[in-house]
Amino acid sequence: MSILISTAYGATSNSYISLADANIYLDDTLDDEWLSYGDQMKEKALIQATKQIERRWLRGVKYDTTTPQALHFPTTDDYDGITEDYIVPISICEATCEQALYLLKQKENADLLDRRELQNQGVSSISLDGISESYRGKIADGFSAEAKLLLSPFEYHQARITGRGNLSWK
Repeated sequence: MSILISTAYGATSNSYISLADANIYLDDTLDDEWLSYGDQMKEKALIQATKQIERRWLRGVKYDTTTPQALHFPTTDDYDGITEDYIVPISICEATCEQALYLLKQKENADLLDRRELQNQGVSSISLDGISESYRGKIADGFSAEAKLLLSPFEYHQARITGRGNLSWK
């Protein structure tokens, strides 16, 4: 039974892209690993990727609090221009796919050391079996490079809620 809901403007949507569309997108890439995962794992990864995109780019705030829309996209500016139907931007869908694949690979091939967790704990360097690493600066954010590139035009992370529940942009 499918757990993924990808209806544009849906009150219960939990993914920006359907499994069928994700399969089409990732089937056209050089990475065949997506095909090795079962549908349930793929759906979970797409849902988790959508949640991460929502948290990272809007920090969980819905675009329009007056509608029952569960996810940020589509916005009132996101229509296809032909049928005038509202759609989720293609780069958001592609970023969801890239992040989902990244999440599955991370689960399948977990690092021996969780570098992100070490940095969060304040570790600045580590040496293990003749290999050493130093951590400085920004903590890794858990996003694939491809997903970040696709999401870069949508950096809404500075949104905040005003007194009446409306969004304002800095």
